[in-house]
Amino acid sequence: MRKILSNKVFWIFTIFFFLVLLEHQALWLYHDDYGYASLSYLFNYNGAIGMNTSFRDIIDFLIFHYNNWGGRILYFLIEIISLRIGLPFYRFLQSLIITIIFVLIYKIVSKYTKMNDYKLAIFSCACYGLFEIMTFRSGIFWPTASVLYIFPMLPFLLFIYLYKPNMSGLKYFLCLILIFLASWSQEQTSTMALAFIGIYTLHDFILTKKFNLKNITMCLSSLIGFTLLLLAPGSMTRLNSSADFANLSLITKIKYNLPLIISNVFGSYTKIFTILFFLVCFYWIYMCQKKENKFKLFNKVALISDISILIYTALREEGYFSYFFNLVDNNIYKNFMMIVLTLQLGLILLTVLVYFYNQKKYLLIYLIISSCCSLAVMLVAPYYPLRSNIMFNIVFFIIALYTFAIILKTKINTQYILIPLLIISFINFAAISFGYYVNNKVNVYNDKILKESSVQIKNGNIITSIELKKLPDALYAIEMPYDENYDYIKTYMKYYYDLPQDVLLEYK
Repeated sequence: MRKILSNKVFWIFTIFFFLVLLEHQALWLYHDDYGYASLSYLFNYNGAIGMNTSFRDIIDFLIFHYNNWGGRILYFLIEIISLRIGLPFYRFLQSLIITIIFVLIYKIVSKYTKMNDYKLAIFSCACYGLFEIMTFRSGIFWPTASVLYIFPMLPFLLFIYLYKPNMSGLKYFLCLILIFLASWSQEQTSTMALAFIGIYTLHDFILTKKFNLKNITMCLSSLIGFTLLLLAPGSMTRLNSSADFANLSLITKIKYNLPLIISNVFGSYTKIFTILFFLVCFYWIYMCQKKENKFKLFNKVALISDISILIYTALREEGYFSYFFNLVDNNIYKNFMMIVLTLQLGLILLTVLVYFYNQKKYLLIYLIISSCCSLAVMLVAPYYPLRSNIMFNIVFFIIALYTFAIILKTKINTQYILIPLLIISFINFAAISFGYYVNNKVNVYNDKILKESSVQIKNGNIITSIELKKLPDALYAIEMPYDENYDYIKTYMKYYYDLPQDVLLEYK
């Protein structure tokens, strides 16, 4: 016990957990959160609906969802049960999962570099504060999105931390379960998990000249989860809801989506991450340039490209890639720039990968390629929300932390890295938390009024309308029931609060 109490890393992550938990006290339900919690999300579902239904009813709803709307049911089950226990429980659970994810980022790098410096823990925690508001609001502070984009990262990172091809016993079976849980989640995470273990297995075969049975079983476990997700009967139904896009050729989809994905990953709404990303790449390209090799010219081009992107991102509001993609409204120009800018970004990444390969840092290569696969799968998706960056961001934090660990081993004073990172992270974290707390009073008020009205109606009082307040700051919430074309959210809310459907919800 005394050893734990004197452990700086333990206290750093404990403080981090309570800060995240404090922030999460301003997390409320939005949009389809009400629909999933009350089993009312699917309008063509004829089963039991409401908050007082049984566990069997939840399973029936998820079976219907699987057959009619998609295979992401495993983590929806977690969401539904958590929200039925209560919103305070969900806030605690998500805060805990986020904390464990950033502990695992620290543990993976610590294990890989054989370093236990508390500064690594500080850096890992600071990475959470790099999520900017447009990503945060659509992927972290929205439960229905968070259970799909954040929660599956826990089993994926825990698998990476634990797995060894020569392991046996309980750890082996635990890893089988973990890679399955990561794969039966959401399309991007599922693709990333399958790509990671697939590349791992293939490279291990290349090195050893034989297939490892445990690697094969991990691939099979991941493939089963991937198949359960992708081949759900409801997935085709959902795909048909965007039939116009689905009917486009593969080339047309890529031409449309590739600039969009690159612009969103490294854009005006992700400037902090973009700067971190290209600073890390700059370090490794520079290290590669110092080594004698036959690709000096390519390294110099990559270095110049990286510096150009960094300078532009620091000085301009608009993202570097978005600016050049859209500089001229001409199809020939756009196609040309799509090729040029993609090659530019690809050369930067390839230079880093080549250096890691020459240094035999294979885990980092698996992580970079698999995280890029999580983005590549969106090339055939009908739209690209900013929350789709989250998995790529989290995996890259491992690369960033590894870079910091290597610098920490040198004589360079890392305070010049850590202090600016902490300041930026804390300011961003505080600004987002403050924004949600500005809305918190109204959310508390609306929740109270809706619950009291439900009780009064059950006691025989006649209530035909309920007056609620609009949020003071729309930035710190997603679509609300009073927004244009989102009136249907009120239906979900009435089932969630156990109100008659003919009661009017009026926002003033």
